[in-house]
Amino acid sequence: MTNLEVPPNSIRFADIGYWIQPDGKVTDVEMLRTNGLGQWKPGILRHVGQRRYVPLKLTAGQPGFYRIDRFTVRGDIGTPIGSRIRQRMGNLSIHVVDLTETEALRATQRERMAQRNPIAGPTPQP
Repeated sequence: MTNLEVPPNSIRFADIGYWIQPDGKVTDVEMLRTNGLGQWKPGILRHVGQRRYVPLKLTAGQPGFYRIDRFTVRGDIGTPIGSRIRQRMGNLSIHVVDLTETEALRATQRERMAQRNPIAGPTPQP
């Protein structure tokens, strides 16, 4: 199986990290990890990079806010003609979930914040 092939029943997703600047613009968009959506990378990164948010109210010197979103591609579930096995088929849809505050990705967020704002003091350990 090559890197582009994904088992048929696995979940296809991409975790995207990016900065929201105090003025609401998005910068430093990066794909953190993916499972089966590598070929979608240019489109997803372009989409996230073009987002605009309401300007943030931050104290002076804060670099902005680091956010992580998971893009998941899903298909409808149905039974194809000539089969009795239900499976994903038909139209695909994309679902986006904010993973920023999940425990699994807090370390990544702390690392990015430390890189962006090296003057800040130590971050509290969970």
